[in-house]
Amino acid sequence: MTKLSSKILSVNNRRTSIRMCCQEWKSLDDVSKLEKLHRNKIISLIESHKSDTLGLAYATRLFMMLYYKKLSQRQKAQDILSATLKELR
Repeated sequence: MTKLSSKILSVNNRRTSIRMCCQEWKSLDDVSKLEKLHRNKIISLIESHKSDTLGLAYATRLFMMLYYKKLSQRQKAQDILSATLKELR
């Protein structure tokens, strides 16, 4: 079984926590490195673009799945972040 880990983050000028498995946190950190953005900034962008019906942890998982899908389809790197955020609505 995969161990879940909670992390406290600063998201859109407030503190919140997200619980995901260690591999999901690692994947999010990899996206942060690719985009040259801090993890908190990516989570803030996800929260700003997600549907109101989605929880933040779920939206983050969905974002990463869509991001890696676009990356595997070899889309231009600079287009991946904005295109992926648009799909969260």
